[in-house]
Amino acid sequence: MAGRAFISGIVHESSSWKDLWQWFIERNERFDVLDRIDGLEVGQRILDRCRVLKEYPSRAEPRSPQDGDAFHESKLAAFDFPLHQLVEAERQRQIEGMVAAAARLIRLVGSRA
Repeated sequence: MAGRAFISGIVHESSSWKDLWQWFIERNERFDVLDRIDGLEVGQRILDRCRVLKEYPSRAEPRSPQDGDAFHESKLAAFDFPLHQLVEAERQRQIEGMVAAAARLIRLVGSRA
């Protein structure tokens, strides 16, 4: 249990790809695949934002390119910056959970040496 971390596919770098989210939003009605984001507030906010973008595509808030960002057009922020912020927050939370699990495991193994 010490080394256990609960993560989803959102932790993968591809979760920041614009095309992935556009495809996902266009082809889903209920977004139940995302219901497994631990039931946390940020997970619910991601679902809510996807529903808004599905129902009202004109409410997307794309972010302007930043200087030197050659890949801006492929990033989620170019599609909808609020969704990008939510996804990034959840992604960081899950990464921090993995780091904490690894640290717990190292402490446990170290205490038995």
